[in-house]
Amino acid sequence: MNSKKRSVSSRHGTYAVGLSVLVVAIVVVLNLVVAQLPASVLEFDISDTRLYSLTDTSKTFLAGLTEDVKIVVLAPEENVDGRISRFLSNYAAESPHVTVEYIDPVLYPSARETYGAEENQVVVTCETTGKKSVLPLFDMISIDLNYYYQYGQIYETAFDAEGQITSAVDLVVNDAHHTLYTLTGHGESELPDVVKDAVAKQNLNLESVSLLMNNGIPDGCDLIISYLPTVDFDAQERTMLEEYIAAGGKVLLLCDRTDLENVNALLAGYGLQYVDGYIADPERCYQGQPYNIFPMMATGHAIIEPLPQNSQVLVSGSRGLKTLDSKRDSLTVQYFLYTSTNAYAVVENSDSESGFDMTEDRYLLAATSTESDEEGGGRLTVIACPTLIDEYLLTNFSNLVNLNVFMNAITDNFDDASTISIPAKSLETTYNTISSASMWSIVFIAVIPLVCLIGGLVFWLKRRKL
Repeated sequence: MNSKKRSVSSRHGTYAVGLSVLVVAIVVVLNLVVAQLPASVLEFDISDTRLYSLTDTSKTFLAGLTEDVKIVVLAPEENVDGRISRFLSNYAAESPHVTVEYIDPVLYPSARETYGAEENQVVVTCETTGKKSVLPLFDMISIDLNYYYQYGQIYETAFDAEGQITSAVDLVVNDAHHTLYTLTGHGESELPDVVKDAVAKQNLNLESVSLLMNNGIPDGCDLIISYLPTVDFDAQERTMLEEYIAAGGKVLLLCDRTDLENVNALLAGYGLQYVDGYIADPERCYQGQPYNIFPMMATGHAIIEPLPQNSQVLVSGSRGLKTLDSKRDSLTVQYFLYTSTNAYAVVENSDSESGFDMTEDRYLLAATSTESDEEGGGRLTVIACPTLIDEYLLTNFSNLVNLNVFMNAITDNFDDASTISIPAKSLETTYNTISSASMWSIVFIAVIPLVCLIGGLVFWLKRRKL
């Protein structure tokens, strides 16, 4: 009997040991298999701003990529900021045409000469096109320089790896190249930095020019931009611009002055005219301020069509436009930003009882006037609300599509221009906040403890009766 028990016990022991060995073997093999999986499969992005995840813009772009692209990081992988290396891993996993390689230029000095770059730079190359783009690693994470100079500490503000890498890949696989010129000599303002950054990300070359000093519009100019001129064009400059558009050129004017004679004449030649006064729209205003307007957007216009539904634009201190009945038949005027029918053009009038004259109507805030192809296909784009690209609005209202509208107004002038421009992701600290704090305070401090206390008392009384 005892021998039988020992035999059964021995078999159970052998079975247990064999099962343990099998489980250990399975775990070891499973670990080996899992270790070979890419980080994009093993890791989940739970960061507030989805730092390591690709936007739909990049995913769509990479899905259509047909050329092989190599991303070479001239630095040891362990020395690269973990956020950047992790993002690059996820980026390469999104397309079989993208590879990432890390080269230590200290161990392999010839890499500098091979790729024409220095240590701590990223080189994006495409063998098919023979093009390359070089990006500094440190530019992918922005810091607040004022904070650094004041406190001696690094305060990170934005993560721009996706925007820069996607733009670089687009540049090396795309043959299109366009040069924009901003006008000078009329008291113009400089384009805000955030706009310049967006222009650069779309691989558009941005220069400046004085028409009189240059004796005309430079060769190879694809678009002229006049941003907030405060002095009128010279008659000769106006003629240059008119001849440029007549020959198929493109001009983009952002102006809130209605008293510039030659500017007005340029507009009139393309079927547009400013209305007197500033535009107020009580029906579509921000925080009850009628001059702060959420313009309506013409969804059928090519500039607006790519934007998500229910997008919002905010402008302030806008002028209004109207079309002229006397425009020539070869022109097609299309507005893309406009007011409600209950807007007013407000003009100061000291003789009026209210001190203002107010004319109610629907007003155009931005429009394009395009010549027919038979007449050269030139275009004049007029934005009567230059605050569309006001730096404060662009940096403090992340839900607005102001910048998208402006960039679309640029790229819509070119048939082959890329529309890829991905903004940097914020690294600012986010805090969990509770709206209606007083109500929730009552719930958590009074209601829930009281319910628990009463429930416990009832349960205790029932137990006592038992």
